[in-house]
Amino acid sequence: MELEKMTTMMKPAEHMIEWLYEKPLKKCSLKEVIESIIIISRIANVIETINYSDKGSHYILNITHNLKFKGSQLHKLFYEDLFISYGVKVESEISETGLYIKISKKNE
Repeated sequence: MELEKMTTMMKPAEHMIEWLYEKPLKKCSLKEVIESIIIISRIANVIETINYSDKGSHYILNITHNLKFKGSQLHKLFYEDLFISYGVKVESEISETGLYIKISKKNE
């Protein structure tokens, strides 16, 4: 898959966060990373809703869209690569209209 190779090599989400906060990804807090995803997603205007909740040991990021299953797969690839680069474990579930990501917190 070409998009997967491009995302892995170019890391566009990582670059957007570094641009937004003017610091390296690893210097951002996990909360900053999640909040920047929300800002960037809203600016890109390709999603219907996006929000997150703090569940104590992890965050849940909820994204809804009207891009069908392929859109969910693309968002999953984009954001999972970002969190892997950041160094946290994620578990994702996708549907026809949404993506739900469980993001483990680092030992802070």
